[in-house]
Amino acid sequence: MTSVARAVVEVACSASYQVGVVLADAALNAELVQEDELVATADRFRHWAGSPAARAAVRFADPLSESVGESRLRVLMANHGLPDPRLQVEIRDDDGQLAGRVDFLLGRRLIVEFDGAQKYAVRASDALMAEKWREDRLRELGYSFVRVGWSDLDRPEQVVHRLWRALAARRSAGA
Repeated sequence: MTSVARAVVEVACSASYQVGVVLADAALNAELVQEDELVATADRFRHWAGSPAARAAVRFADPLSESVGESRLRVLMANHGLPDPRLQVEIRDDDGQLAGRVDFLLGRRLIVEFDGAQKYAVRASDALMAEKWREDRLRELGYSFVRVGWSDLDRPEQVVHRLWRALAARRSAGA
């Protein structure tokens, strides 16, 4: 038996920075561990092989990341110098009505959604239609979208290019 914090740190030391972020995000999101406990544990094992990556991973971890795909996408964005995204942002219209909650907001008006297909598994047609209406409503409010899926993570340079291009388009549009 070991603590959740130690398990995360040990795996991050032996695997990779990205794996460490995924595990730390998941543990924080599930409220299995506190951020300060993760950091203290990683610091305690600073002499282990792989500890620099583990220490960086637990410091980068975010409890708002809700899936492996979101965690991997955050690492990808950070590794390529994209602006820090805000996670799980609620967007409201002028009347204060919730228009949608989005995975990432880059800048002021670029929504980045990681589509893991899980939300479409049950009653797929209903979920897909609700997602289309939500996206239409957010576009009406002046937001742009970039969608990223599992297969996109195998082509990181293309994803990064799409994100930079979308940010540039937002800037040139004055948003």
